[in-house]
Order: sequence, then C-alpha cells, then structure tokens
Amino acid sequence: MNHPRHIVRALAGMLAAGLMLTGCASPSANETASVDSSSAGSAPAAFDAEASIEIGSLYEPSNLSNVDAGGQGVTEAFNGNVYESLIKLNDDGSLTNLLAEDYQVSDDGLTYTFTLREGVTFHSGKELTSADVKASFERVTSEASQAARKSSYAVVESVATPDDQTVEFTLKDRSISFPYLMAYVWIVNPDLADAKTEADGTGPYVFDEWQRGSTLSIVRNDDYWGEPAKNARDVPLLHRRER
Repeated sequence: MNHPRHIVRALAGMLAAGLMLTGCASPSANETASVDSSSAGSAPAAFDAEASIEIGSLYEPSNLSNVDAGGQGVTEAFNGNVYESLIKLNDDGSLTNLLAEDYQVSDDGLTYTFTLREGVTFHSGKELTSADVKASFERVTSEASQAARKSSYAVVESVATPDDQTVEFTLKDRSISFPYLMAYVWIVNPDLADAKTEADGTGPYVFDEWQRGSTLSIVRNDDYWGEPAKNARDVPLLHRRER
C-alpha cells in the first residue's frame, strides 16, 4: 500500500512523557512543522488514519518491561500506547477515568474503590478483571521492581478484589496525590510469559515486532474497547545513532 509516511524524529528525552496517538484529529502548528517542514505556511492537514508514523530515538530500550529498567524514551512511547491505567492524566493536569468507569473515596479518605469498565479485553482476547489490576499493582511494588515511582506507592496498605469488576485500595495515610499515582500503573496481563520481550495490554495499539538494533513496531488495535486510534495505522519506533 502506498501510504504517506510522516517522519517524526524526536530525542528520547522528549518522548519520556509518552506519545499518545489517539485523540486529536489534526496536528498542532508545531507538530505539523516537525512532521513535514516543506509544508510550512500551509494549512495543517488532517492525519491519515492509514499512515505510518516513524519515531526516531538515539536509544534502544534494553527490554520492554516498565519495572525492569528497560529505559525511558521509546519505552515510554511504547508503553503509553500499548498499555493503559485505571485513570488517565491529561495534558492539562486533569484526570479522566480510563479502565476505571468510576471510583469512590471513603469518608476517612483511606479507601479508594474502583469499578472497572465492562467489556475491556487484553490484546490476547482475555477479559480484564480486578485480579489483573491487583497483579499489575503488585508487579510495580514488588521487591524486584525497578519502577521509577515504586516508593510513592508505599502509602498503600492493601489491595482487595471483592468481585471481578471492583478493586479496593486501602491507604496507610490520606493521600490527595493517590489518584494521580494510579495514572502511572500500566495494567499488564499477568499471564504474559515474558514482559521483557512481549506485551499484552488493553491499549489502542498492539505490539507488532522488535528487531533489535533496528525497529520496535506497534500497530493499531482494530478491536480496541474505546475510540479507535485515528492518527496512524502502524508506528515503527526507530533507534538511530548520530554519526
């Protein structure tokens, strides 16, 4: 297929915040300039839903796991599109329910009860349950974890799963930042054999292949539970070294 190839070359540090490929129907003025400098001065064109967006990076992750020191940059761009959290942190600092349909806070501020969305499945086809959320949280806080924000979750006393759609987090002390912290816990299928070389999330993009030293690719998830990604069909994350 002859699709236009929009090439974005960004430093890994710029990608550390994650590249979310869903949402906006057209790029901003700055994005347009970085995608195609020859079009400067012309009206921004809408993204081609069948395009291939290439993201350049000076660094290649050592692995794909967010708790095994895989590295930042491309890894964050990868995780932010393949995996999702209970709550999404928006660009303006506000929070939006994502895998959680809703959540309630107890009167004493120590218990957060999340109700999961129904009908959400991992890329493998497995249905998302509260057990997966608990396992993902424990993965981040385990003794072996090298997750960047691991120490922040020490405020959690326990995690309970009353039923398949409900997760309860009990805190040691009140924490107004707890909902924000949950935006950084990617929900990973605990049945995944090796999170360092494989991926199974619920996000709008699916892990395609990893050619070490060359390309780490993700493709649009056509069975995504939410609004399908509009900005690209596939996204090769390229590892280029400056000469």
